[in-house]
Amino acid sequence: MAVLLFVVGCGGGGPWQKVSGVPEVTSVDDVWAFAPNDVWVVGGQGLLHYDGSTWTRSQAGMPDGLTGIWGFAPNDIWVTGDASVSRWNGTTWTATSLRDRSIGGIEDIWGSSPTDVWLVGSDATFLHWNGTTWARVQAPSNQNNAVWGSGPNDIYVLGVFALVHWNGMKWSRVDTGVSNGEGGIWGFGASDVWVAPDSERAVHWNGSAWKVYDNDDFVGEMSAIWGSAPDDIWAVGSAGSIAHFNGKSWSEVAHQDIGSPFLRMFKAVHGSGPDDTWAVGAELGQHSGPIIYRR
Repeated sequence: MAVLLFVVGCGGGGPWQKVSGVPEVTSVDDVWAFAPNDVWVVGGQGLLHYDGSTWTRSQAGMPDGLTGIWGFAPNDIWVTGDASVSRWNGTTWTATSLRDRSIGGIEDIWGSSPTDVWLVGSDATFLHWNGTTWARVQAPSNQNNAVWGSGPNDIYVLGVFALVHWNGMKWSRVDTGVSNGEGGIWGFGASDVWVAPDSERAVHWNGSAWKVYDNDDFVGEMSAIWGSAPDDIWAVGSAGSIAHFNGKSWSEVAHQDIGSPFLRMFKAVHGSGPDDTWAVGAELGQHSGPIIYRR
């Protein structure tokens, strides 16, 4: 029988291991880690919190079908799903419906501060929070999947058909040299931005040009990306793919065997530091259900 093969090929910490003791949920779509004992995951049946030893489910005020999470501090966390956004103040969750903004499903959230938060979604949804109200913004993209920025005047949104950039005054399309898709974005500043466009490729912006990293020998495609530093970046995706960038090149450190009787799909990756990284997603096939891995 085919098995999942995990081989760690880069330094720091131990191997990736499957996390046990997680309450049963239908899916896990995003993760945010403030510390090894303060981790949140969101998915099809609300959200879960890990305190270092135990997982607990938080249902109060939570709609089903959560898709994204962003945290400014342990007592200021935002989650999205369907057509709503909920905010945690350290004690309670407060939900806000956004259906009156005529939006579809929300896919991702990013913010530079609690008074500058962006939501993107599947039907050309661009919503902006200025600290007082949510406003719909027109932008040249639809079927959007990911948003990230280095500040209020430097924001990228990745969609199936385009990558677009906000410079504080207008949106413009960006040509990275690769096709776009349902991938992810992460960076460390205006001159250090990574895009994983749902393929074996990754592209990097250095402030003046985009560089394409071809990884044709990878099994699976990279669809989410996060890093603790410019020389410690992780990307995850289909076929159980986990890849690492060491500042010079990418290497795939984990994937499932070809022909396995299941399909492992990682959807998000995040961590609290170089020695505490989490990847979440789902497994389809013999043992269908959510998966959480930790390194």
